[in-house]
Amino acid sequence: MRQETFDIVYTWVDDAFPGFIEERAKYAQTKQDSDPRRTRDNLQLLKYSLRSLESYALWRGNIYIVTCSPQVPNWLDTNHPGVRMVYHEEIMPAELLPSFNAFAIESYLHKIPGLSNRFVHFNDDMLLFSAAPRDVFEAEDGRLKLYFRGDLPSSDTQINESHFPHSSGRINCARALDRVFGRHPHGEQAHHPRIVDGEEMDRVIETWPEEFARTREARFRGHDTILPHKLLASYMAEKGSAVAVGPRETAKLMRYTGVGNSVLGNRWGLLRTQWARPTFLCLNDAFGLGAVASAEAVVRKFLETSYPSPSAFER
Repeated sequence: MRQETFDIVYTWVDDAFPGFIEERAKYAQTKQDSDPRRTRDNLQLLKYSLRSLESYALWRGNIYIVTCSPQVPNWLDTNHPGVRMVYHEEIMPAELLPSFNAFAIESYLHKIPGLSNRFVHFNDDMLLFSAAPRDVFEAEDGRLKLYFRGDLPSSDTQINESHFPHSSGRINCARALDRVFGRHPHGEQAHHPRIVDGEEMDRVIETWPEEFARTREARFRGHDTILPHKLLASYMAEKGSAVAVGPRETAKLMRYTGVGNSVLGNRWGLLRTQWARPTFLCLNDAFGLGAVASAEAVVRKFLETSYPSPSAFER
């Protein structure tokens, strides 16, 4: 059944919020657990992403921003009727909190009260960069359109401590899919805004209960966790309940641009982004342990130039 609008869910956090780093340190066991690239909000990308929605997403419904309590962006107008903060305790069991594991949190997003069954999930480093018509998410026959960049790693790939947990999660997804659909290459969803079907997510959780239990119980990403959105996309593509868009078409619509501590690197990467004019843009944090002000300023200028007008969601 086709929806006229899609609600939007952001997952966001700001590690500069008082007490966050201290709380995380109580549970962190590895350097990766405290990696600032996953929790830093130095560019306020969420603010610009909301501006991009106003310009390019005519199909948008309500907006939900999921984070840990009591965080809230200091520029956000929380009285706006179209946006609401959602705290982890509203959708996750108390015994799993606090959680610093984005994969665990993602597995509960479809449980937000009042959320449309089909919704679009943005990480807080994802934006629209040109008009995004409704049909980029849903085909004429009502099936979702999911975008794949290639295949997941082989399930035979050995997992070891040198892997980032994200890489281990991709391998675990391939192994899970092999057990249900047989041993063959499985498509890997691209890292960009993605449409989610809540009913299908429940089916995925029912199909792989042990994998979801391990992921949800882990306070941080680990080598035995899975990536729920990638598993969901591959599952729907294998079943034929979604339209799988291949790498060539995906590359035309979506651009992944790393921004880090090189002024020239940032200028060149963002210039190429402007030339490409993609529909979806991910500005991935590659600043390392700390951002160099001059390199950061290049990105800020790009954002202000691309999204100059404050949105109705700002104070």
